[in-house]
Amino acid sequence: MNARRVPGLAVVMVFTLTLGSGLASGAETETETPAVPDPVPQVPARLTLDAAVALALDFSPDLADSSWQVRAAEGREIQAGKAPNTQLDLRLSRLGETGGVEDVERRRVVLRQPFELGGKRRRRVDLAQIEGRLADWSHEARRAEVSADVAVRFAEVLGAQRRVELCRELVDYIEKLHAAAGRMVETGSLGRMEMQLIVQRLGLARIDSRRAEADLAADRFRLAAIWGSSAPEFDEVVGDLESAGPIPRIDAVLEMAKNSPAKDLWEAQLERSQAELSLARSGAVPDLEVGLGVAWQQDTSLRDYLLDLEIDLPLFDRNQGNIRAAQSEVSRTKARRDAAEATLARRIANLYYRLSETEAQSSILGNEVIPAARTTVEAFRLGFLGQADGLVDLLDSRRDLAETQIDRTDTLVDYRQTLAELEYIIGQPLIPTE
Repeated sequence: MNARRVPGLAVVMVFTLTLGSGLASGAETETETPAVPDPVPQVPARLTLDAAVALALDFSPDLADSSWQVRAAEGREIQAGKAPNTQLDLRLSRLGETGGVEDVERRRVVLRQPFELGGKRRRRVDLAQIEGRLADWSHEARRAEVSADVAVRFAEVLGAQRRVELCRELVDYIEKLHAAAGRMVETGSLGRMEMQLIVQRLGLARIDSRRAEADLAADRFRLAAIWGSSAPEFDEVVGDLESAGPIPRIDAVLEMAKNSPAKDLWEAQLERSQAELSLARSGAVPDLEVGLGVAWQQDTSLRDYLLDLEIDLPLFDRNQGNIRAAQSEVSRTKARRDAAEATLARRIANLYYRLSETEAQSSILGNEVIPAARTTVEAFRLGFLGQADGLVDLLDSRRDLAETQIDRTDTLVDYRQTLAELEYIIGQPLIPTE
């Protein structure tokens, strides 16, 4: 290339690099932040339900996933508002030497800017904002689900602790009976066969106690796993399994459910489907591309100024397929919402009547069956110690008392778990706390 042609080319290259550096300087950049060590959960030795919920909300691995989904939605919302980048078209051409005439270099620089028509960017931003709200609501719904899961697991541990206590009480009772029977054998008022019966029942009670302890250990691990701990670091959970108070009528509960988070979520999903349809319709409008530039020939002062206009002619593709798909998605979302509302009502009814049933069972067991069983045990105990008679009846009645107490514990656990699930569905406490 001739030396006198280099400055012209250099000017164009400098222009290109300057434009590129200017665009780059306006671009958003990310800076790496120094890694911060993950906080360590501080688990109290005596764990309450509120403390367990706080641990789960702060350290649950599942919540970390939905939190990042919120961050990702924020990024998509930012990107949706960005206009198309300006395009640089730089062309250099040279005519070869002919007839003794030296070759001539021609240059052209054109800047093109695409323009989205039909409100595409605004509708794209609207859709991204709706998806961002959906991500926020999904995260909050996941937090509520984690809280309900903690309440369910917490009730399991409370019930397991009480079952261990009841089994140990039965073992202690039979051990004391065994000691008293041993003295009676020495005096001859009780035969050795009756003594073996006590040993048999004591062994079975110890097996049940070991099984209850194993169940408690497993339930403790399941509770701690919610906040990501590999092992439970608490000594015991502290709480109340008893009834929380009178249950509202079913019609009042269904009225509460009208403001449930699930309904808000379905309305947002319907809004998203409608925004997708609006965006698809805007896709039927072709975009416009405008180009402005200049062309010149080396060693001349003449300039040709260029204006380019480019637009697609929507003769065949008017985005019909995407519009039809978006319309179908709106109808599908409405159908799914209606089906979900019916399913929700059935689920609420099932949980409500199950809650009522467990409340009634625990009340009957606690107020009628268990007091009568205690009276029966005491009557057989006095008869056995006084006349060395009725050993089998005493052992059977004490075992029945323990089983009835365990049955009531299971019923109370079921009550608390059902209450937690029902409150999660309606999105508010079912029974006001004082």
